[in-house]
Amino acid sequence: MPFITYPQLNGQVAVIIPTGDVQDCIKDVPAGVPYNIVESLNIDNDYFNAYEFHPEEGAVVNIEKAKALHLEKFRAARTPFLAALDIQFMKAVELDDSIKQAEIAADKAALRDVTKVALPDTLPEIKQVWPTILSQMLAWEIARQWQDENCMTPFEEILGTHLSCGIIYSTPSVFLLAREVTWDPVGHEIIDGDPNAWFVELAASARHATAVREFLRIAPRSHPWALWHRQSPGRKHDIHAYEWDKLSARVGLQRA
Repeated sequence: MPFITYPQLNGQVAVIIPTGDVQDCIKDVPAGVPYNIVESLNIDNDYFNAYEFHPEEGAVVNIEKAKALHLEKFRAARTPFLAALDIQFMKAVELDDSIKQAEIAADKAALRDVTKVALPDTLPEIKQVWPTILSQMLAWEIARQWQDENCMTPFEEILGTHLSCGIIYSTPSVFLLAREVTWDPVGHEIIDGDPNAWFVELAASARHATAVREFLRIAPRSHPWALWHRQSPGRKHDIHAYEWDKLSARVGLQRA
């Protein structure tokens, strides 16, 4: 299939795809503008705005423009991460949590630095460059994968349980499912009664975040005990119990 190409005022190539006789379509080229008719055109549409008119090949990629477009893809991909971190930072400010503020500030700096990467000089190589920080799984995706691969209870089922009677906390870096229970430290089991513990049934973290510290920070109230759950196929529930105050001290967090 033949194509007609010509340069636009902004330097970008314009492409005409004839539906009939190619000669009948030449009239669509602006007067006085050079054009070329080529039998094939090798253009990557994801980077179309980086292509310029070429009198022999029809169109060629401007590598510097391709690099700029690729960096724009980085910026678009990091936007939701930065927005979520902004919210987390404001919460940390409200709680006067300087350690969390520093962690978030470091994450935001790392996201901003993705546009400082040196890109190669060919389009196929440029397309292979993608910062790890932008391609990591979100915390809830890690949690779902772990639950589906290691536990008998489906992720959707455990999520539904906590929608009705628990806490669901989700950010790009931390995912938690928790509910209030009564813990018998002597029998090492959950029993009926007034709640004295938080039971974190599923937790996952990404990008070096700490799920334990995050839960202790965001829990609406403290209890004497914090419980963490593990379950594997063919095994009973494995619950790890920690005294709240000791666990808080261990992660450098004390609640008022």
